[in-house]
Formats: sequence, structure tokens, C-alpha cells
Amino acid sequence: MPTAYETTAPRRAATAYDTIAPERGLIAYSNETHETNPANVTSDANQTNETLELVATEANPLERLDLNVANRQLEPMRATEVIRWAAENYGEAAYALTSFGAESALLPYLIKKAGVRMQFITIDTGFWFPETHDFKKRLTDKYNLDLHPYGPAAKDIKAIKHAAAKGSKLWEEDPSEYHEITKSEPLRYAIGELGVKALLSGVRAGQTATRAALRHLERGSAGELRVHPLLNLTEYEAARYFQRGRRPNIRGLPRHSLYNQGYGSIGDWTTTVPGAGREGRKLRNQECGLHVTADGKLVRAAA
Repeated sequence: MPTAYETTAPRRAATAYDTIAPERGLIAYSNETHETNPANVTSDANQTNETLELVATEANPLERLDLNVANRQLEPMRATEVIRWAAENYGEAAYALTSFGAESALLPYLIKKAGVRMQFITIDTGFWFPETHDFKKRLTDKYNLDLHPYGPAAKDIKAIKHAAAKGSKLWEEDPSEYHEITKSEPLRYAIGELGVKALLSGVRAGQTATRAALRHLERGSAGELRVHPLLNLTEYEAARYFQRGRRPNIRGLPRHSLYNQGYGSIGDWTTTVPGAGREGRKLRNQECGLHVTADGKLVRAAA
């Protein structure tokens, strides 16, 4: 039966994630404590003395997760440790989200560095720059991404383009509705179809004022756990990953080709112009709708 959303490439079978031993020593489930290789604990893991307590059910590990406890203990962790935490606790139900934008090489690089294998979701809105399609292929090949592409139905893309040709540009007249059709709805569909329990993304607190209010863990509006391993990464720290020869074992992560043309952030051609950071996003609050809605509200489940 055809669905309301169309993938942009044939679906590949899901693969089991493969993880090295996590750096943290103990993970607690209910009243039982399981050892996870304490000999591999690093100095960074000792920044907190609390055991991360995940009181969870096998069917729905998010249902009883105490976000306040978990966020308090994830706060001092490095990005790779947060990634391992998600992989350890959610296994094949942990996915990563990518838009193939200016900094999109960071998350797959750090997932690989963390020693885990994780599937990726991308939302091809139908309004990507041609260069974004090129960058998608480049990153997919470089990191051997197990990618699940989703997007709006072809009829919806056609309707938006047809109206624009007659002078009614939805992305200008109603950006919230534009992003609901092209990004939010397809993402919710992907989460449901794939059975996503934890969704990692590369948002950083320093990117926008609204993102500064995010925590490492948030409850997503589709019932998933939103995980932000790069949240505390500063602009300077992020930039260094892309500089050749400035960090040991890094030869410069690949950039989207539009970055060198003055695009600090890259979304759809309909809503993006050159500008530093996210200044080039022609949106209220500079948000695209995947992580924070176009009206500036955080992507969280209703309290």
C-alpha cells in the first residue's frame, strides 16, 4: 500500500549496530545493576559520581526515563560518550538525523569515533540545493552511511511549486505550514515506520537562542527521545574539526560546497541565503522545523 510519504532511494534492510565497550562503568536498569566493562572507564567518565539510572520497560525504554536525572549526568560527558550512551540503551532503535548541511560531517564522524554503528534518517524536502544532493553522496560514501531518506509526497511538492509559480510562496506566507509539510510530517512518519526510540542530531547550544534552551535529552513530539550529543560544543571547537592539520588524527572534515560561497548554514534554497552562522536562514528565530519549530517552539512532547 502506498504511503503518504515517499522515500528518495530504495530502503535498505536495517543493520544491527556494532559498539565497542562503553566508557562508563555502570548502567542501572530498575533495581538491577549491570557492569559494562569498568576497566574501559576514562577520566572524563569520572566527572560525575552518580550512576545513570534508567528505570525503563523493555517495550518502551523512554516511558519511565527520568530526564532530569539523565540530563544531570550527561551534562559533563563528551559527545562520544553521549553517543555511546544512546547506542548502549536503545540499540537498533537509536537513529541519527542529518540534513547534509554546513556542519553535517560532524555527527557521523563522532559516531564513528565513538565506535558505534548507527542508522541515519534524512528528510529530502524537495527543495534542496543541487549541491546538497552532491554533499549527501559524498558523506554517504565517506562514512558508509546506512541512510533512510524520507520526504513529502510528490503531490505536495508539486502543489507548493505550482502555487509559487503563480506568486504565492508558502515558505514566505506561512513558513510554519511549509516546514510542517516538507519536514515535520515526513520526520514523524519516519520515526513511526522505523520504530525510532532515540533520535540523535547535531544541534549546538551556541547556534541560536532557542537551541541554547535545549538539554541533552528532550522528549520528541512523536514519542521519541531527542538526543543532542554536540549540544555543548562551541563554535570554535566545532570549527576546529574542519581545519586541516589543527587537530591530531584529523585532516579536515568535509564541508558543503556552499559553505565556501558564504553560506554559514544550509537548508532549502527557498529559505536560505548567504550569511554567517544561521543568519542566512530567512526564518523567524532562524529555525527550520526539524529540531525547533518555525515559530520558535522547542520540539518537545506536550507536558
